[in-house]
Amino acid sequence: LIDIPTAFAAMAVVTATGVALSVRYDALSLIGLSTLGGFLTPVLLRTEGAGVANVLPFFGYVTVLNAGILATAASKRWRVMNFTTFLATVLLVGGWWLDSYTPDLRWHTFVFLTVNFLLFVGISSAYPLRFRVVSAPEDLAFFIGIAAAYFVPAAYLLSEPLAQVRGVFPLALAAFYWALGEVTRQRLPDDKGLVLSTYGLAVAFLTIAVPMQFRGNPMAIAWAAEAAVLTAVAMRVRSSELRDVAMGIWMLAIVTGVWVGITQPIAVANWRPLLNQPFVTFAVIIAATAYMAYEHRRHGTQPDELLVPNAFAFVAGALVFWLIGREVVTLFAW
Repeated sequence: LIDIPTAFAAMAVVTATGVALSVRYDALSLIGLSTLGGFLTPVLLRTEGAGVANVLPFFGYVTVLNAGILATAASKRWRVMNFTTFLATVLLVGGWWLDSYTPDLRWHTFVFLTVNFLLFVGISSAYPLRFRVVSAPEDLAFFIGIAAAYFVPAAYLLSEPLAQVRGVFPLALAAFYWALGEVTRQRLPDDKGLVLSTYGLAVAFLTIAVPMQFRGNPMAIAWAAEAAVLTAVAMRVRSSELRDVAMGIWMLAIVTGVWVGITQPIAVANWRPLLNQPFVTFAVIIAATAYMAYEHRRHGTQPDELLVPNAFAFVAGALVFWLIGREVVTLFAW
């Protein structure tokens, strides 16, 4: 009966009215219906409301819709609406991506995803930080799910522009979550779940940045250095979880270094004693292992922590003998 822009505006007003009434009458069911109507609006009017030519109005509408619903849900502590809005956004934007995305919309899409990512992260962490309320398990699941859902499409969008420095993006996310973890730890130290989840995401993205940026020996070196740094932090803040993560990354470094050392052919003509990649790689891994043993022996107080340095020392010694043997054999071939 009316033109598309007028219908779009009218349906948006209906959604906004429903959200306002849900706040007034404390009605979770009403905001649920309003959310459904709000996300159906661009679907019902998709010919002109969500096409390529109107991508900015579409992205703007979804962003404003998410902001309104999430702010209302946070004020009322309606956790289910966080998941509902997140799922509806993924379905709506995913449908648009499959139907209308083109490479010339790369940066528009990336900015939209980043703004909504910050919006979801802000809503999920603002309530605990503002009112000093310990996060529930479902809050933590939502918090971690946001990071995964954002990273995959955003990394895809940046894969071509950042072809030579792909590790920069996960490194930036690691820095963001580490800063957020510092704020959370200082503001809400009793919320161990949120603090560990935030730091855990920082470590996860830092670990992901290594294989995205490096291959072969440099990857093993970066992981070994990361494991040593995380061990130092874990032993000082007395975090067994972070210590276990550091040990996992350390094992990744060893497996990667050994695998590359075994499978990568040695170019004897260009090889130089002590100045070749395998030697430098394992020198760093051995140094990191020795440092981790030192940190466990210096700061460990529990019986299991006192046994760990011996295990690290044994591995470091084994790696030294393996490296010397490999170097000597290659030296004679050279």
